[in-house]
Amino acid sequence: LAGDGTFTLTGLGPDAYTVKASRPGAPIASQKGVTAGSTVTLTIVTPTSIAGTVAYPDGTHPRELVVAVRDEANAFYREEEFLGTNGVFHLDQVASGPLALNVTDPDRGFVAIKLTLAPGEAKKDLALVLKPMVEIHGRLVDGKTKQPLAGQIVLAESTDSVVHPGSFYDDFNHTTAADGTFRFMAPTGSITVTSNRFNMQDHERCQAKLEDTIEGPSDVGDLELVCKKR
Repeated sequence: LAGDGTFTLTGLGPDAYTVKASRPGAPIASQKGVTAGSTVTLTIVTPTSIAGTVAYPDGTHPRELVVAVRDEANAFYREEEFLGTNGVFHLDQVASGPLALNVTDPDRGFVAIKLTLAPGEAKKDLALVLKPMVEIHGRLVDGKTKQPLAGQIVLAESTDSVVHPGSFYDDFNHTTAADGTFRFMAPTGSITVTSNRFNMQDHERCQAKLEDTIEGPSDVGDLELVCKKR
């Protein structure tokens, strides 16, 4: 890339290509159907920034925050963790346009909003209120035998979440007990409860998925793990 922003791609065949350009913290600019010998102009939108404060309804501030923002249309995603900031957060180099923003106090609170930012806009005055998480419980069972499944990871996320929760093999808070039961904290509102298992030797993929709407501590019932050959 030259100093004036021009570029040349060589060694291309007769096919049509998608040309993309990106820089850290900004959405990808792209143009489809480009053939050898063409001249294209790719425009990378000026990034924005977001800052604000997060609190619970009683005015207390979380000790830990995970802030995530996504623009699905332009393949943009940012996630930052904040510790001991009294609920204050700041994200630089964020894409402009329609955005989905999540703030999570792990296992304690969650809030999701949508906002639209103009190119170069600095949003400084966000005041977000976390909704306290509640306890859910249920049981994971085999989809065929209906027998309980022990030692399996079960996760829950809000349907407004921009990031899918991950887990490690030693995540005991989300691991089913000997009788297949699970019990942990989850966001209120519409949620998706899932469990996955992969058996590489047998080329088998197992998945359980349950959708529910909760406003308080809830029994989500049985979650059935169904296995299919790949």
